[in-house]
Amino acid sequence: MAHELELQFQPGETNVYVCLFKNDSGTIKVNIAGGDTWEVFDDANIDNYDILISERGDESGFFTGTFPVIAAGRYVAVYYQGNKAEGTTQTVLTAEVMNWDGTAEIFTNSEIVDLLKLLRADKFIDITADPWEIIYREEGTGNALMTKTMKNTAGNDIVNRNNVLGQLTQT
Repeated sequence: MAHELELQFQPGETNVYVCLFKNDSGTIKVNIAGGDTWEVFDDANIDNYDILISERGDESGFFTGTFPVIAAGRYVAVYYQGNKAEGTTQTVLTAEVMNWDGTAEIFTNSEIVDLLKLLRADKFIDITADPWEIIYREEGTGNALMTKTMKNTAGNDIVNRNNVLGQLTQT
């Protein structure tokens, strides 16, 4: 097993790590890295929870790490960046739910079906919306699956054809 934990992040960053959490009969517990031992989160033990992930390649921005040897179950991987000595004031980069079969991540049928729907979706740009939106509609039904606000490269909402960083053209 290797590289099950994956993160796309800013190239060249350091101190990137993951903590795994689970719901244990209504109590949220954190994994003591490297084994199948769990405890209620305690700031004093932060050094025991981290799973280091490292950048693959030179300045790739693609970070990976190895999922610990733990029992099958549903876990939440929370990705952090920063100095662990700061405890819970770390920057949370993202989090993901992982269904684990004991040796690899598994995907449920509904997750696969939803992903396939999104990949096959018809995409429309709604220029009547303010800001403009990209609407992903289910192929054949027209049901909206997802809507994304359009932004220019400066991160500003696009509200008309003459946006801040150039004119949009129809091709």
